Formats: sequence, C-alpha cells, structure tokens
Amino acid sequence: MKNINIAEARANLSKLIDAAVAGEEVVISRRNKPLVKLAPVKAKKKD
Repeated sequence: MKNINIAEARANLSKLIDAAVAGEEVVISRRNKPLVKLAPVKAKKKD
C-alpha cells in the first residue's frame, strides 16, 4: 500500500493513477490520517 500526503499527491497525480490502475493500493492522507483511496473503475459489461 502506498500512503502519501495531499501535497505529494498533487505533484504526482498521473503516476498515482497509473499505480492504482496497475493494482497498487494508493491512499491519500492529511496529517497522517487516511482520507481517500484511489481505485480503478471497473468497465461496464455490454449486453
């Protein structure tokens, strides 16, 4: 799990998105308190 602060997330958003899409858990924190987790969106199945 990758745990980073908001300032670092702003500076590296593209890299963090790539990591999340690749399956890595990315958690963004403020003052060492986890706030959000980046996760890829699952594709909808076409009928």
